[in-house]
Amino acid sequence: MRRIPFAYMLLLGLAFGFSGFMFRISVVRAWVGTVYIRADGTVEPVGAPINITDKVMYELWDNINVNGLMASSVVIERDNIILDGNGFTVHGLKSQLTIGVDLRQRNNVTVKNLNIKGHAFGINLYQSANIKVQACNITDNNWGIDLKYSGNSTILGNNLVDNGLAIRYGSSSTHNTILRNNITGAGSGIVIQENVIST
Repeated sequence: MRRIPFAYMLLLGLAFGFSGFMFRISVVRAWVGTVYIRADGTVEPVGAPINITDKVMYELWDNINVNGLMASSVVIERDNIILDGNGFTVHGLKSQLTIGVDLRQRNNVTVKNLNIKGHAFGINLYQSANIKVQACNITDNNWGIDLKYSGNSTILGNNLVDNGLAIRYGSSSTHNTILRNNITGAGSGIVIQENVIST
């Protein structure tokens, strides 16, 4: 019987061990739960997938999933900031009345490069001003973007796909610009409610 040298067996073992190591697949899970950008510029809870630069630029580095009645994926409590989604997605549950990005009573906030999917409200602007929503993909929400009592804001270059109502411009909102958005598959495109239109 022929003997296999120990060194040869060791090399084979290492080769198979390394190949198993090299092809091991890790499961990556998205963040689950609401993320808050607080008025003082901090992000809660600790470990949430948002990087901060100078408490002005906030950048997502992972997807966010939210569930729970009337929960929000991202709640912004700070003015004068930019939220860059970096192509990541905030997922919600329409049946739970979730909100993708909650911008109630905010001023001078930009939201860009974010995918917002499956919420009751994709982006909620209420009593807000100088908001910019740009280059976002807003898909399969009951209301894509909801503006109420808000002014001097810009909705620019977004894709709104398969939303029940793509953009609602309502309740005394004034001096807003809606420009170069792609709206497809919506039950209603842009709905203007409780406003006076003058030319």
